[in-house]
Amino acid sequence: SIGFVAQRVLAMVINLGCDIAQQNVATVDDINAAVRLGLGYPFGPIEWGDQVGSEKILLILNRITALTHDPRYRPSPWLQRRVALHLPLTFTQES
Repeated sequence: SIGFVAQRVLAMVINLGCDIAQQNVATVDDINAAVRLGLGYPFGPIEWGDQVGSEKILLILNRITALTHDPRYRPSPWLQRRVALHLPLTFTQES
């Protein structure tokens, strides 16, 4: 298996949360609350991205994508923009 299993799964969960935010399916706060309350996770995916570090998550996803060429590991453009702008993933205009 490429990479550590926990890192790989967590990076995918965070990336999926970022995709949901990019598509405006739900707000960042709603995405986090849904995962915390609905799945019992200690953090929502976007919060977890800030806890681990969005740069680290982006690096993990880029490396897995480069090794596997599997598009499901492709980092969300929303995640990539936040990292490039040095913005926390949980940052919103209201913050």
